[in-house]
Amino acid sequence: MKENEASSTAFTVLQSVLYIASHSIHSKLVSNDLKDASLKIILNSDKGKKRFKQLNSWWFKPIVSLIEKLIMPGITLHYVLRKRYIEEYTLKAIENGVK
Repeated sequence: MKENEASSTAFTVLQSVLYIASHSIHSKLVSNDLKDASLKIILNSDKGKKRFKQLNSWWFKPIVSLIEKLIMPGITLHYVLRKRYIEEYTLKAIENGVK
């Protein structure tokens, strides 16, 4: 990863969040705020725009399905659930006075 540039993993997680938001029965797990923030981030760089274009290509959904069947079952859902957990945990900590 280069300084001041998001990692490939960060873009993969963003793609997964946006994939779940748009192409999954679990779309309700992605809040509008998370979807909007993910779009802002992914569209803010050339690398991100390329990843967003991939997300909307005809071949992306079949590739994700194949990867999840053969290599990492449920990985896209995992990314979304992990993000939700971290957000909820952080908000509770702030609510309880953590600064």
